[in-house]
Parts: sequence; C-alpha cells; structure tokens
Amino acid sequence: MTKVIIFISLMCLSFNSILTAQKTTWVKVSSSCLAVQITPDEAKQKALELARAEAIKQAVGLKITEETFRGVTEALKNGEVSEFRDVFNRFNLSSSFGKIIEEEKRYTVEMEGEYPRYTCHLEAKVVEEHGVPDPNFKAEIVLDRNSFLDRGTSKREEVKFKLWASQNCYLYLFNIMSVDSVQLILPNKHISNTYFDRNKTEQDFEKQIISWGLKFWAGLSPGKSHAVEGLLLIALKEKVEFNSPNFSPDGSNIIPTYRAAITDIMSWLVAIPLDKRAEAFATFEIRKVR
Repeated sequence: MTKVIIFISLMCLSFNSILTAQKTTWVKVSSSCLAVQITPDEAKQKALELARAEAIKQAVGLKITEETFRGVTEALKNGEVSEFRDVFNRFNLSSSFGKIIEEEKRYTVEMEGEYPRYTCHLEAKVVEEHGVPDPNFKAEIVLDRNSFLDRGTSKREEVKFKLWASQNCYLYLFNIMSVDSVQLILPNKHISNTYFDRNKTEQDFEKQIISWGLKFWAGLSPGKSHAVEGLLLIALKEKVEFNSPNFSPDGSNIIPTYRAAITDIMSWLVAIPLDKRAEAFATFEIRKVR
C-alpha cells in the first residue's frame, strides 16, 4: 500500500511540474445566452461553453487572432476566399491551444423582452499547451463540380458534395458566402448528429439530409453576376459543439460578418488539441446566366 501512495504522489509532483513549466493564466469573462426555444439549463450550458471559449481565447488565442487575421476580412470581401484556407494553415503551423484546469462560475438572469437571458460569469485558470497535427487524420470535401449557374430563383443549381475523413470523427461544415457572412450548414436544426463512421459507405447524417429533403443551392445576391464561395470542413475526433454569440436570431446558423465568423471559429478551435482536429477547404464559383 505504501508503494502505491508513493507512486501516486510522484505522479502528482510530475504533473504539477509540467503545469508549472507551461504558461497558466487566470481570466475573468462573462457570456450570455437568450433562452429562446430552449430550457433554462440548456441556456446556462450554452452560456458556460461560450464563456469557456472566451476565457481560452483571452489566455491563449487573442494575440494569435489579431496577428493572423489582420486584413483577412478585406481580402474575403474582394472575393479572395482562398485566404480563409490560408488562415487555418498559418494557424496550425504556429498556434498553441489551451484548456481550463480550474474554474469558478456563477449565473445571473435578466429578462430581454419576453425571454430570459442567462449570463455565466466565469473565472478560469487556463494552461497553454503546444502540439502538432496528427498526420494520419485527414478530412476532405469532394464537390461534384466547381462551377455553378444561377438562372434565377427558380432555376438555381444544386451544390452537391461528399464529406470524407480518414478516422471516425464529428463533422462541422461552414459555407463562406459571398455576402460577407458565414453559415454553419452542418449540424443544423434538423440534423444534430454529424458523426462520421469511416467503415460506413453511407453516413447516418447523409440519410437524414435525404429524408428531410435538404438541398444546398448556388445563388447570387441581387446585382451580382459572379461570385466565389467556400466550404470549410472541421473534423474533430471528440465532439465539441460550436456555439457563436453572433448567430442570427432566425435560427439559420448565419454569422453576419467574416470577421466575427473567423474569430468565433478560432475561439472554438484554440480549445481543441491540434492532433484532435483536421480541416479541409473547397471553393466554387457561381455565374449569372439570363
């Protein structure tokens, strides 16, 4: 019995030494969630998740965000969607990630119109860690083609694609649209589970897309004759839900600006070890035909 106790003590000392060698930071943050069509407990949980992401961003990712994203919004507005992919490449080459090792939280609630808004006030101790991507963990977007025609609202072409990963994982798909906004396509209000099983030829979420009759159309905003859009795929070995405080209130999962979307996505990713995630990016063009 004595040997076991000594062994555990040595393990604790070793773990504490590792934490001491790494950068640790205490941060105080607050994040809120409006309880619309969700329970109070669900609103509190979402507020907590947002607060944790913000704490990690402040402790680890804020400097990275500002240095990496400078000028990206302007580039995207000019149609250079490939810049978005470059952001993630540069981020993976140089970034660290963080995790919360201690936290204290409390909640407050206030009414906003007819709905309660729950705010999580979080004090968190964040440890900064470094890692490298898993070379055997890959993700891919396969488009049936890279050019689509918009002949009008009733004659837009469907954007068809397949999602692939080299390992079992959870998939998150974003559409970088040409109107300075980003939409989380999957998961959505109809399809909450986007688990990818590499041993299946047809995924469960693909069956749900068919059963719900969901289709993705290539369309241009008024006055535009040409645009380039992108699909960003994030694959995670462990499920970590993406929540954005900037989602539009209509339930469409749209973040209204590139800058807000990039910041929200990166705030989410800095809490996930590099070897637990993979990214893929694909672009396509849309041309107006009268």
